[in-house]
Amino acid sequence: AIATYTTKWDLTGGPYYWPFNGNVQFFAHATDASSKYELKDSDIYPTITYTINDDASKQKDFVVAQLYNQKKTENDVKLSFLHALTQVNFSAKGSNNNLKYTISSISIEGVANTGTYSFADSTWSVTGKAGIYTYPIADNAPVSGTTISDLDQAKGALMLMPQAMTTDSKIKISYNVYNATDVKIDAVTDAVISLNNTAAWGVGKKVRYTLTLSSEGATISFAPEVGNWSTSDDTPVAPPAE
Repeated sequence: AIATYTTKWDLTGGPYYWPFNGNVQFFAHATDASSKYELKDSDIYPTITYTINDDASKQKDFVVAQLYNQKKTENDVKLSFLHALTQVNFSAKGSNNNLKYTISSISIEGVANTGTYSFADSTWSVTGKAGIYTYPIADNAPVSGTTISDLDQAKGALMLMPQAMTTDSKIKISYNVYNATDVKIDAVTDAVISLNNTAAWGVGKKVRYTLTLSSEGATISFAPEVGNWSTSDDTPVAPPAE
């Protein structure tokens, strides 16, 4: 049986009843043009194939829910939806407290854009091409000295496929460097930071890369910070009310 939600929950066919003996499994997921739900007759657990949108402004918070081995009850079935993707954000600081920086672009490249989610073990198998994702930032985002500046924009986080980093995975950044009197002393274009051998992106996790900008663009370091998505600054995810 399949239930869908537009302005209210609608159940295809039915009515359906609890079995006298045995258990029932429940699976749910957000729907959009990027998702394809599959359940073959031979499958015990369904899978979902999902493709990340190339445009960050059109990426969505894809959520899933599952309940295993449910027995007959008089109560409503409660589905708790969980984030299924990885949220990626950036912060930046300078390496010299006497300099100023303006960032013109940040992107992540060489990461898979498609994956298949299995309800059997809540994991992704990544496939598809390597995508290029531009992180939304303010025009010429300012960074002053060695103070860390969060570069987040409203609804601007990247929502990407959970996966291990490879030799193709990298960050690209372009920025200008100014002295204390606002004279430009350097311009860095498409500096590359390899993500190979860094921590994998987990399901329902958020990752923040803190980039350290050098005065001459010679080196850029980063420190990934990984935390559960269910922190106090996040809006809890819940199924729509009927």
